[in-house]
Amino acid sequence: MYDGAVTPKSARLESDPPLPGRTELAALVDQLRGVMDHASDAFFVSDAEGRYLDCNHTAEELTGYSAAELRAMSLTDLVTPASIVERPLQLERLVQGESVLVERLLRRKDGSEVAVEIRARVLADGKFLGMARDVTERRQAEQALRESDAAFRALFEASPVPTLLARVGSAQIWLANEEARKALGLDERGLEQLDLRRLFVASEAIARVQALIETRGRDAVEATLRLADGERACVLSARRLAFHGQDVELVTFVDVTDRNRDEAALREAQKLESLGVLTGGIAHDFNNLLTPILANVSLARESLEEQHPAREMMDDVEESARRAAALVGQMLTYAGKGRVSVEPHALGELVRELSPLLTVATSKKARLTIEPEPRLPNVDVDAAQLRQLVLNLVTNASEAIGDRAGTIRVGVRRARLDEDDLRRLRAGHELTPGEHVVLEVVDDGVGMSRELLERIFDPFFSTKGPGRGLGLSVLLGIVRSHRAAVEVLSSEQGGTSFRLFFRPSETTTRARSSRASAPKPKLSGRVLLADDDPAVRGSVTRLLRHLGLEVTSTDDGAEAVAEFERRPGEFDVVLLDVTMPRMGGLEALERIRARAPDLPCVLCSGYSDRDVAIPEGKRLAFLAKPYSMQDVQRCLSEMLAGRPR
Repeated sequence: MYDGAVTPKSARLESDPPLPGRTELAALVDQLRGVMDHASDAFFVSDAEGRYLDCNHTAEELTGYSAAELRAMSLTDLVTPASIVERPLQLERLVQGESVLVERLLRRKDGSEVAVEIRARVLADGKFLGMARDVTERRQAEQALRESDAAFRALFEASPVPTLLARVGSAQIWLANEEARKALGLDERGLEQLDLRRLFVASEAIARVQALIETRGRDAVEATLRLADGERACVLSARRLAFHGQDVELVTFVDVTDRNRDEAALREAQKLESLGVLTGGIAHDFNNLLTPILANVSLARESLEEQHPAREMMDDVEESARRAAALVGQMLTYAGKGRVSVEPHALGELVRELSPLLTVATSKKARLTIEPEPRLPNVDVDAAQLRQLVLNLVTNASEAIGDRAGTIRVGVRRARLDEDDLRRLRAGHELTPGEHVVLEVVDDGVGMSRELLERIFDPFFSTKGPGRGLGLSVLLGIVRSHRAAVEVLSSEQGGTSFRLFFRPSETTTRARSSRASAPKPKLSGRVLLADDDPAVRGSVTRLLRHLGLEVTSTDDGAEAVAEFERRPGEFDVVLLDVTMPRMGGLEALERIRARAPDLPCVLCSGYSDRDVAIPEGKRLAFLAKPYSMQDVQRCLSEMLAGRPR
């Protein structure tokens, strides 16, 4: 390397090539000058004081000064003051023989500034050679990159969706936005040792996400993740991209646990709504079929002597018809449309009253304990349905224990529910946060899997073989009818807990129902009957006449209204079927009541009274099909009791 020393002539060797002549040296200098002038970098030669001695043509273009002007200037005239601060340090390094590379702002002749990269070194004769390169575009590109990076990080951090960046291969989480850190319950330092794969509960979900990344799919994968709130169902999407020169996986996840629960509740509500419509239609038609059976059986029995052998057969027919009616009632109860007669009750007292019956229903090897808390608020319940509910739960608990020793605990206690609790419960859409009364039946018998828990309330589903009836679906119907909620906790390891949540009653004392007056042996009066079913119309006409009443029967509401208008003052009571062609019972009732507002009227239907919009008014009753002669006699006795004589 040329170090600036001159070799004396006496030291020349015979083998050294001859030195070029003056003409050749001048030509070489001109050639180098041409190369320098056409170089893309600006070259400056300065003395130790920083005064410019020479420059190339590129330096003139870069600064806007001519070579002559530059030779009258120094370093401090071109380099901005902010750059001069480091000059002593740089000169010291140059003197030591180092090559210095710095970036500075160069002031041009027109007053503008240009960013340059300066590389300088000391020459053999003590002068300084500086090379300046315009880096404005590079700086702009770097600034744009910094701004782009800042924008990405701002968008990344502000995204409402939890988002992660993980290194390809290691799956180490590199970056997480605020929503992701919040969901994971970690700060930025806690992410350093977190492997993305550790978030997944099931290992097969990792393979599905990886396949999504490899195929660049636009679909999403649903998987269960371990988050700060526990195991949560999440929908994940993932893409591979380059970030800061590295291959990373961009993973987003959305917690859909609550959404899935709400969708399941909606599907169940829609299923129940469809089932309710179907059940209501079946109940209406089936009850219309049962009504003449019960009416004719009652009449036939009345016409037979007490010891007649056919009376026993009539009793069997009536019992079968009533059992069929009860089955329809159970179907309505499952759909939450059953008839409910609620009164304020102390839940603990009702359970204690059942103690003898529950003891009989429990296996001899199972120990039954009843533990109601004292001084609990009353709840509005149908006592008969509640007894059926508790008895069914205890019977199921006893069967779960089987032939081995076990315990069954029936408890009644307080519980405070918040919004999260309500979302976890089954039914209970009408409950509000606050204090509730809980009826709990807990056993340590055979538990249930998650799949089984999802089906236990399906009609006719049972693990005990076919032919078990509606099963726990009736329990769910009773819960809905009471606008209550249920929660079932169980596991395959054993043990099951049924918890029913009731709102406290707004009434502190139990209502006492007045005892119905004893039916009279015979009735008297004129009845206007309207029913479109010939079998119902014929059997009920015979039944009413047997009770001592005069009957005018019609086959629809329009005919009943026409008959009433022909003889407006002749009828003492009107019996109207709710569902009839041309004109239904409700419209006929409105027409008749418009002219005779005090006329006793009875609406009859095979639908539940909860499905019939019965108008308010005095001397108005509802008679549910199928009804017996005793039901009709009791109802009409009350309707005719207050008629004017």
